Amino acid sequence: MKRLKKVELTLIFILLFLSIVLGTGMGIIISQFEDTTDIASLEHFKPEIPSKIYDRNGILISEIFTVKRDPVTFEKLPKDLVNAIIAIEDDQFYSHRGINIRRVFGALFANIRTGRRGQGASTITMQLARTLFTGREKTWARKIKESWLSLKIEKRYSKNEILTLYFNQIYFGHGAYGIEAASQFYFNKHVGDLTLAECAILAGLPQSPNKLSPIKNPLLARQRQELVLEAMINNRMVSQEAAYNSYQDFWINFRLQLRSPSQSVYKMTENKAPHFVEYVRQKLEKLYGSKKIYTDGLKVYTSLDLSQQEFAEKYLTEGLERQNEIHKQTMKIVKDNLDKKTLDSLDMLSLMFDLKTLDIGAYKNEVRVYTHLSENVFAPLDMLSLLFGADQIYRIIESSFAIEKSSGDFQSVEGGLIAIEPKTGYITAMVGGSKFSEDNQLNRAVQIRRQTGSGFKPYVYTAAIDTKIFTPATVIVDSPVVFFNGEEQWIPDNYGGVYRGNVRLREALRRSINVVTAKIVDRMGVDVVVKYASNILGITDPVEIRKRFPRVYSIALGVVELSPYEQAKGFATFANKGKEVIPISILYVLDRDGNLIDNFEADLRKEQMTRGEKQILSEQTNYVMVDMLSDVMRPGGTGYRAARENEFNRPSAGKTGTTQNWNDAWFTGFTPDLVTSVWVGFDRNSVSLGRGQAGGVVAAPIWAKFMRDALKDKPATWYPRPKGVYAVKVCRETGLLPTEACERTIIELFLEGTIPTEYHFKDNESNTEKFFNTDIFKRKETKSDRFLERKEKSNIFFDDEYGAYDFDFYLDESGIEGYDPVFDETGESENETFFFNIEDEI
Repeated sequence: MKRLKKVELTLIFILLFLSIVLGTGMGIIISQFEDTTDIASLEHFKPEIPSKIYDRNGILISEIFTVKRDPVTFEKLPKDLVNAIIAIEDDQFYSHRGINIRRVFGALFANIRTGRRGQGASTITMQLARTLFTGREKTWARKIKESWLSLKIEKRYSKNEILTLYFNQIYFGHGAYGIEAASQFYFNKHVGDLTLAECAILAGLPQSPNKLSPIKNPLLARQRQELVLEAMINNRMVSQEAAYNSYQDFWINFRLQLRSPSQSVYKMTENKAPHFVEYVRQKLEKLYGSKKIYTDGLKVYTSLDLSQQEFAEKYLTEGLERQNEIHKQTMKIVKDNLDKKTLDSLDMLSLMFDLKTLDIGAYKNEVRVYTHLSENVFAPLDMLSLLFGADQIYRIIESSFAIEKSSGDFQSVEGGLIAIEPKTGYITAMVGGSKFSEDNQLNRAVQIRRQTGSGFKPYVYTAAIDTKIFTPATVIVDSPVVFFNGEEQWIPDNYGGVYRGNVRLREALRRSINVVTAKIVDRMGVDVVVKYASNILGITDPVEIRKRFPRVYSIALGVVELSPYEQAKGFATFANKGKEVIPISILYVLDRDGNLIDNFEADLRKEQMTRGEKQILSEQTNYVMVDMLSDVMRPGGTGYRAARENEFNRPSAGKTGTTQNWNDAWFTGFTPDLVTSVWVGFDRNSVSLGRGQAGGVVAAPIWAKFMRDALKDKPATWYPRPKGVYAVKVCRETGLLPTEACERTIIELFLEGTIPTEYHFKDNESNTEKFFNTDIFKRKETKSDRFLERKEKSNIFFDDEYGAYDFDFYLDESGIEGYDPVFDETGESENETFFFNIEDEI
């Protein structure tokens, strides 16, 4: 009896213990189920989405991302799409609570029967939990956790919220995450515009996105689509007739779409301004870090004007194609002559004397083979790799083209263009080269620095005018001269070897005369030129100034290396009435919800208001310089012909630039509304563009076409003459006050205190010592017999950077407020009547 009682007590104790354990366990389970902190992140779930970059008008330029995803709301999901995904993935979605028990046991028995885990029972909610929390590892522990999280998700969120999360998170292949990205990639339309058959295709992808891709495997995708449509019909979500008609229409149209199997959202992402986008991306990365700009969905509003950008891309590309064709023809002539006149002889010598190092025959064969491959083999192989995704073939082609590009014979002409609004500092257009690609990402508008040639002369002449050592009417003798720097000597030469004798400063800048500019630097000193140039360009660091501005006489001819960005910034000072221009590319940045993160433009304007706009040059000096630079665009100026031939007929100013051996061609010019700088050359700065390929021939036409179209909707304006600038009649030949002995007079501009006090007399024409400030050159002056005869009736002019052209075209200067060109006493532009006999020079 006692023993029975003891057993009963033991059983009671065990039952009590089990009750406590089970009760505690159930309590823990219930409390854990009620506690949804482990899925609380879904409440403020922010999936990785691209950052978007917009132009100044709010037009999308491009996106930056590692995961291509564009979240949509449930209201934007078409009913057919929702029905399709439910029919094929979880037909009991609206009736279960996260786990479909019937499917779980069905899958379990099927797997036991087959001996492998081939059939799944995951609901849409379980798939979402797997994607967000557990990963795809095939273990029972993962499956249990996935089921548990699914129950919690169902408890906290509505069915429509779960579907929205699902559609925005699931991977659909080819780099597309989320239904909107998939819709755009596969069908180039928004998700709300999908047809029934397109919905069925996309609904079939989550099971195996790569395998079931209609681009990679159309047959498998078609079979999967049929299953989806059949499931929709069985669940009475769509009629059989509607499904059949949509299915037929889809495949008839889809066959017409030829897409590479290797295509992805990364390759298809449109970038309307790749060099500018990369420029902005680098700035954003410094500000916010890589992760934030690639995944947080920033909205970046920039200064770019996409309409101007399109013109910039178009005309720079056209100009580079033209120059490449010229270079190609030139190289062909050189190679043909080399082959005929040199290589055959060298080949014979190598055979006669067994000179193995001169294996000319092998070289000639190699060139012939490579030429044949380039013309007949590489292009078809490239097409095959594109169509069928043959990556190995593509890599061979890429390596071949890399070899070709590294060869000096196959160098391609490159260029850069940048446009800046002088009043705002907005960078409105930026093109950094012929084509932005994996092996050509150098931004030549910003990242290269090249000698500017005569494009540097405006900084020299600005120093000359502002110091009041010279005036636009100062006459300097254009004749050969030697400059000494210790034991070294330097002899500047004019383009074409032409010397003109007595030349006024205005005329020297218009014609870009080297010798006169060198004499100006000699008179003022190199340090004065460096001071003015660095200040105008905004280069203020003393160490950088010493490094970048050599203390040599040849600084007069542009040995300083600048980027198109820096050159445009410098000329923007002239365009902005002498005030500092701070270029700006990023205006403001918003987060994914539209909240302001940074407003860089507002900060800049506030700073400018606080300290005031910096006046780099006095408005008076600046006006005189702008007026002198505007002569470059009038008849006789080095930019005139490009403007005439390309119908750019509004008031403007600018300067050409050409470096030694025609290695670099520049043109930088402006109106009150826009400054643009264009550089053309080779990445290897030792390669020449070809004889005669100067700034006025190569870069100026690109500039003129771009400016013509970029400003077509803006009225032409010009600068009013400020107080302190005086228009005075002077003798054309000497720049002195006129007398009866003066044959021609002009109206010239002078700063206060620089108006001539001497009068013109007949002997002034041969006595240079009486000219303003010219006695300083006596020790270096050399009389020249090359001064050309005057030819009053000729229509031909030889310019220092361009060549021969006529004066039949005149810019339309009527009706433009403030436009005040220099006129002679007859009311004609002074540039129309001073001609030379150049028959021996052309």
